[in-house]
Amino acid sequence: MNDRMQRGSFGDIALNTNASSLRTETFNSFFPNSNLMKSIKLFILLTAVLLLCSCGGGKGKKSYDKVGLDGLTERTENLRDNLKTYVNKGIMIGQMYGTIEGIGWKNDSARSDIYEITNDNPAVVGYRIDGIESGADINPDSLRFADIRKNVIDYFHRNGLILMSWAMPEQTDDDKQIDLWTQELAKFFDSLQDQYGIKAPVVLFVNPLHQGTWYSSLSKDDYEDMFEKVTDALKDKEVTNVIYGYSEEWNGQQLRGFYPDGISVINLTYLLHANSGNGDEYAVTLNRVLPQLASAASDNDAVAGLTTGIEGLSDSTFFSSRLLPCLHKTRLSYVMFGPNHGDFKDGHYYVPYPGISNDLIHDFTNFYNDPLTVFLSSLNGLYLKH
Repeated sequence: MNDRMQRGSFGDIALNTNASSLRTETFNSFFPNSNLMKSIKLFILLTAVLLLCSCGGGKGKKSYDKVGLDGLTERTENLRDNLKTYVNKGIMIGQMYGTIEGIGWKNDSARSDIYEITNDNPAVVGYRIDGIESGADINPDSLRFADIRKNVIDYFHRNGLILMSWAMPEQTDDDKQIDLWTQELAKFFDSLQDQYGIKAPVVLFVNPLHQGTWYSSLSKDDYEDMFEKVTDALKDKEVTNVIYGYSEEWNGQQLRGFYPDGISVINLTYLLHANSGNGDEYAVTLNRVLPQLASAASDNDAVAGLTTGIEGLSDSTFFSSRLLPCLHKTRLSYVMFGPNHGDFKDGHYYVPYPGISNDLIHDFTNFYNDPLTVFLSSLNGLYLKH
């Protein structure tokens, strides 16, 4: 904060002015040579300016963001460590874009569809940042990066877990191009800081394996090499508030298992679009794949997370009868539901919102009240050392 000089009354100023005049007359009496007098005055003035500059003039912004031994901010190191211990305390529950967009609203940091139902906020929020490397103003889901930045800082202050994903726009072996892209990424992560210079820690999923991405056809070795190029470039650019994760979409057959070195989180995405499946099939699949996910996380010294949901919520007992029993069998760090967006008539929602059927609200309330599920009000000290 800027230091501010206090000023007195006009009388005080007048008194100081008279005193200054007296000092000038005394000065002139001792140094009658005008050139010498001007030189000394100039010397005194320059000395005062240098002293003021050396003190920062009260304009410097002190940062309270310390960097730890691993080259990450201490809060980011604490997040990495705490994600493992929090597995024993329950599963953090969140939603993609959960605090920046919902049914019938957008860019209102005081709102959340989950909050409107439970009077509690999601413990986890997720964002796509594709396009930031090319200087775009909005991400692929039409959300402004400026709003995402503001939302991230706000949710960091509220102690929520922040997940981000970034996909390279095209296949390239041009290291200069990768350097340019990661330079823009580094600028964005550096900008995720508050007025004290404290940066929001982020879990970044580099090139999540989803259907239709150009890198989904790569071999395991080629994918890992590309992943390493990106993460090494970000580390070289001194990105200090990011830990890295690997994410893949369930393809209906088996986990691909492209697990690069240095990852802290393994995420599985299993989202069913409207009319593409039912609750019974969903539960059967989860019961089969979640143990594999948890085992892979353990083998890679990482934690497991799940991005999931059924769009349109055609199953009124989805949360308490389909999903929750599966979660009780597996050690996960978090579950993040798909996003709510647009008008309710379009059916693009994965969690209940105000105005939906009472059966779905009641079902989600039972899910919320289960001791296993952790929402924001119960999430404490995620960025503190324990």
